[in-house]
Amino acid sequence: IDDNATSSFFGFAASGSKLAGFIFAFVFAFWAQRSGKLKGALLAGRIITLIACLIYICIEFVPANRRFVLALCYFLFGVGFSTSPLLRSYIAEMSSDENRSSAYSLTSAAMIMSIIVGPVAQLSFHSVTYPGYELLPNIRIHIFSAPVWFATITNIIVILIISFLFVDVSADSKDDQTKMVLSIDELKNQYRRLRQLPVSWILVGLILFEKCASILAFASLTVIAGPMMTVIYAFTGEQTVIIMAICQMLVGFLAFSLSLSFIFGKLGR
Repeated sequence: IDDNATSSFFGFAASGSKLAGFIFAFVFAFWAQRSGKLKGALLAGRIITLIACLIYICIEFVPANRRFVLALCYFLFGVGFSTSPLLRSYIAEMSSDENRSSAYSLTSAAMIMSIIVGPVAQLSFHSVTYPGYELLPNIRIHIFSAPVWFATITNIIVILIISFLFVDVSADSKDDQTKMVLSIDELKNQYRRLRQLPVSWILVGLILFEKCASILAFASLTVIAGPMMTVIYAFTGEQTVIIMAICQMLVGFLAFSLSLSFIFGKLGR
């Protein structure tokens, strides 16, 4: 798409996407906490992701320096995906102790399915090399854009679901007194309440550390795998996409199997 895009630039763009996800996870969490509702933040995240998809699809309209536009898309993808923690808080509110592990497993399975669908789309279009087929003037579908087309369709569906079917618990079961005001005193009160909970904080810390370590490993591999394949092994862009798609599918199937074991094998109970 842009011959001037180097492996280093791809690494910076991917890192920027992760950084955007890290920063805006706090922004959306602050938004949801102050408003007492999740719907607005979730909807904003999906709209931002849809905008990134549309920019990516319309990349052919940019005559030069397309790599910077693609970097912007990566950044917006990271912003949109940073709303994922809000779904976990929603599950914690909606589920009970008996079905919470299954609810979280279903959510994890859904996220893993999104990891699998992208590579499947790319492999389905592996023979459609760039520039691919022109659907409309400067609107093309090829091996690089196929997952984005799928993401565009699914984002439109999700936006409609959130707009018309999503029930915000905060709007129905909480009053204005439950909305916290960020202050030193409030933070101290929250800390005291947390200290009084009958929870093994060592175990909580261990789980958080494991979560951070696993996400760090996955994020690092996704950032350096592409540049390593193109620089060290001299693979073309299409070859790199196919290899990474196959690896991502294998990881997705393994993770999906683990999630199903929690749902049907009752491992979390």
